[in-house]
Amino acid sequence: MPLKNVPVLRLDHPERVEELKEEYNLKRRLYPESQQVAISFAGKRSPEYTAVKAVAKVLADITQNEGDILLVIVEQDFAKALGMLLRQFAKQRHIICLDRIHAVEGDYVDIGKSVSGIVPVAVKTLIFKS
Repeated sequence: MPLKNVPVLRLDHPERVEELKEEYNLKRRLYPESQQVAISFAGKRSPEYTAVKAVAKVLADITQNEGDILLVIVEQDFAKALGMLLRQFAKQRHIICLDRIHAVEGDYVDIGKSVSGIVPVAVKTLIFKS
């Protein structure tokens, strides 16, 4: 920390766990392997434990050969549960799991150092005049 200008990869269908790997690999090709990325998705409002566990397992598996930080951003309020499960499946990595943040494909995020348990996050969207 801090992390700056981290591109967001938006996963559109996290409920389709079996298709997440294909979707992630397709979008991940846009960036160099050494580039830190943030994985973003909406998720259900109140997901079941088994669904969160399945997503955590897939995310840990598909990113296992990447850097030492696994950064996940979810729109709904279940980052703590997801983060704890990711910690089980990706033991060798640092897990950053944030919730209640809307980030889409093409956005960039900055994550600052924690201050009194609060982590400052900025989501940046580039807009070009046409």
